[in-house]
Parts: sequence; C-alpha cells; structure tokens
Amino acid sequence: MGPGRIPAALRALLAREQVELLSAEPAPAAGCWQVRGRRWVAVTLGGRAAPLHVALPVAGEVRRGAHGRYEAALPAPTAEEIDEARAFAASLAAHGQIAAPGARGTASHEIVVDAQGREKLMRRGFNAR
Repeated sequence: MGPGRIPAALRALLAREQVELLSAEPAPAAGCWQVRGRRWVAVTLGGRAAPLHVALPVAGEVRRGAHGRYEAALPAPTAEEIDEARAFAASLAAHGQIAAPGARGTASHEIVVDAQGREKLMRRGFNAR
C-alpha cells in the first residue's frame, strides 16, 4: 500500500520497535494491518567500538487496541537469528566486503549512519569476484 495511506501512528509504533516498514496491507479485521519490514538488531564485531546494526526480516500484525492505540504483534528476533546476523556481518568484514561510510570501491555492503546515529549495514551492490 502507498506510504501516504498508512497511519502515522502505525509508522511511529514500528519505529519504536526498531522496524523499518517495507509493506502494510489492511487485514480483514477492522483496525488491523499485516506488516512486513526489517528489524534492526545491534551486533558486536571484533575490532569495532560501536555496535553494527543488521537487518532481520520481520512480519506480523498491528492492530488498534482498546484505547485506540496501535499494538504490534511482531516476533522478537531469536538468539539464533541474532547469531546468524553477527556471523554474516563478520564474514563480510573478514572478506573486505564492508566499506566505511562514503568510501568508494567494490565492497558489496557499506555502513550508513542513520538519523539516530546508528551504524547500519546496507547492501550497496554485488561483487562477483
């Protein structure tokens, strides 16, 4: 659904849940939405002082509660998913596939600093080497 039709309160709730909204569709029940997005989880990597945030896919439902507020029913990331995210980032770093913010080169991923100052791992292209 187009971003203009998604209620601002729903977007705000997902932002508090560290979820970047990718899609939202009204569910059959009134006041409910089926949502898909990326939940940003912090992982620590050796040699880095600050945590690196890695995206994990998340899907669930957001519904309007008894007092008119939206409530999210989104699964929390499991310890295994967080470990996999850490291993993925560590593998990219070990193979020189993470570029520093603003750096040029052939790395497949880069670190982007968001408005909250978090360093996020973002895909920037493919490297077939």
